[in-house]
Amino acid sequence: TQDAADTDASTALAASISGRVVTVTVTCPANPALELDDVMTVVQPDRTLAGQVSKISLPIPLSTMTVEMLVPRSQFWAA
Repeated sequence: TQDAADTDASTALAASISGRVVTVTVTCPANPALELDDVMTVVQPDRTLAGQVSKISLPIPLSTMTVEMLVPRSQFWAA
């Protein structure tokens, strides 16, 4: 029926939108315990972002590191 098709389309659209991510690059104090696929939270004055770690750059000597994390678009643009 049309109602069932509309419901399926709405469900598929919601899943597609929520599945999209933004790559956020963060420079922070070095943490050698952080691993790929860990979930990292970044607190900013206007919002808090949480996402899966996708890339880590740990320089030698350890001081700061650069981390790329995947944040859902809905969370990133919600502020």
